[in-house]
Amino acid sequence: MKARLLLLLRLFTLWLALQVLSRPIFMVYQAVAGQPITLREAALACLHGLRMDLSLVGYVMLLLSLLLVILLPAPRRVARPVLLTLNALLSVACIATIVADWEIYRNWQFRIDLTPFIYLTQPAEAVASTPILSIVLLLLGIAALVLLFNWVAVRWVWPRALACPSARWWHAPVLVLVGAAMILPIRGSLDVAPMNVSSVAFSNHVYANHAAINPTWNLIQALIDAGHSYSQQADFLPEDEALRRFQRITEADTVFPKLLRIPRPNVLILLMESQSAKFSRLWGVDSCTPALDSVAATGLAFSRLYAASTRSEKGLVGVWAGYPAQGRKAIMRLPRKLAQLNFFPRSLDSLGYHSAFYYGGNAEFANMRTGAYLAGFQRVVEQADFPASLRGEKWGVHDEYVYERLLRECDTARGPFLKMYFTLSNHEPFDLPHASPDPESSEEQRMRATVRYADRCMAQFLHQAKQRPWWDSTLVVILADHGHRLPGGTPNHLPERYHIPMVWTGGALAPDARMEVSTVGSQIDLAATLLAQLGLSHSQLPFSRNILAARRGCAMVVYNNGFGWITDSAAFTYDFDAQRIIHTQGACTDSVQRDGEAFFQTYLKHYLGL
Repeated sequence: MKARLLLLLRLFTLWLALQVLSRPIFMVYQAVAGQPITLREAALACLHGLRMDLSLVGYVMLLLSLLLVILLPAPRRVARPVLLTLNALLSVACIATIVADWEIYRNWQFRIDLTPFIYLTQPAEAVASTPILSIVLLLLGIAALVLLFNWVAVRWVWPRALACPSARWWHAPVLVLVGAAMILPIRGSLDVAPMNVSSVAFSNHVYANHAAINPTWNLIQALIDAGHSYSQQADFLPEDEALRRFQRITEADTVFPKLLRIPRPNVLILLMESQSAKFSRLWGVDSCTPALDSVAATGLAFSRLYAASTRSEKGLVGVWAGYPAQGRKAIMRLPRKLAQLNFFPRSLDSLGYHSAFYYGGNAEFANMRTGAYLAGFQRVVEQADFPASLRGEKWGVHDEYVYERLLRECDTARGPFLKMYFTLSNHEPFDLPHASPDPESSEEQRMRATVRYADRCMAQFLHQAKQRPWWDSTLVVILADHGHRLPGGTPNHLPERYHIPMVWTGGALAPDARMEVSTVGSQIDLAATLLAQLGLSHSQLPFSRNILAARRGCAMVVYNNGFGWITDSAAFTYDFDAQRIIHTQGACTDSVQRDGEAFFQTYLKHYLGL
């Protein structure tokens, strides 16, 4: 019996060592990527994260203890390879999760959950955000750690010299008790609340709390909670108060500026990939978008607009349907729910508009093609409609070539038309046509280069479009699908992460429409604002507001494990893992907080009811 208990103790030690040692490596990986953490916070993350490490090891030991009970009658020559094989398989899954999480967090700033698996139906696109060299190094890292882990298991945990005498009748209940004792580390305490991500939170620095989370535990919990996204979120407010506040938030004036020269203009929407306002000289800290800044100075500029979330498929639905984003699994991935939304292109379709959606990549990615057709677009032009020679390194056809086709098809379009182009060049891995990547440049430098490229392509298109006869009857709307952590590594819980530009231009815009709108608005408000300018109802879009008629500015942003509320004078972020507000800005009064909670709660009930 002593030999079997020693075996379990060594297994416990090995698994715990893997979890504990992987956390400093994770923090070093993020530090190299520009995510700083103090030594004190790093040490506290390791200390507080130990509870979750023990919980994960508890799961593993419960399984291995029960297997050892089953193997009690088996001879050593059978029991040893069976146990070590299962241990090896578990180690492969765990180590792959740990290493993949390093890169996932660098890109998306949340610990691994089910989100990455959503993209595996298109594996080429799923890995396109990460350079090939990084993928190779990560795979080598997984292989090296798996080999090292199992070398220790074979040589030290259960070496050939460790004999296990024949089992006695009482060995089985003892091993069962050992397995049952793992319930304590699995739960994390004797309290009524079981282990959860709040159990390891210790700081008002979000990244420090994230560093304390065990990635494998987080993935297991996501699997357990699959299908229950948001459904377990308790109401913030009594239902009548939430509805009353929501109605007040969405109140609008009946009189607002009419900014179009003609009642039925062509509508051309340029949705710019990852075009954070931080890259703009007008609204941010950089000067990578001189063309956009110039258009903003002479057009209608919405200077305080915020994206719905952090992913393209969430931004697309926000634009098409004026609908807020979801945390982990976007509604774009749920065709049944998606089909129940109302989309602004369908309102134009009923007026005889001819519509098309353009994307230089594979429109199967993130269910984009289905979404575009549901939204009411009559045609989808995508990567397959271009020669293979025009495709870039990863994502598809670069902006300049799609703009050329867009211009030709605007020239031959029967009016009025609605065309929307979703660009892609400004996306990881930030490759450029006609240029080889500089291996010495940082990710931020490469992104600045693709932002400048996307801006130049847009400028060239607008310059050529102004010379076409259809320009005088066309409204052009330029905005982004979402912001980006770069430049500066802005975390998901800060409003600046979601700040995006929106500019209206074109010959259909009235001369007195050249102005700045400083009211806080959301990407989801484009639909109602545009329909109102066309003299159409937007009552079918309950969460989209006409920014030009709104009595108060506000925007809700959503990320994987929280939501933010931004007003003209204040902002806050509520984190579902911490179950509390983790960030505030400005005069964030109790009423501001309750307004944000009311908007989220009303939206949540609508979403769950679809």
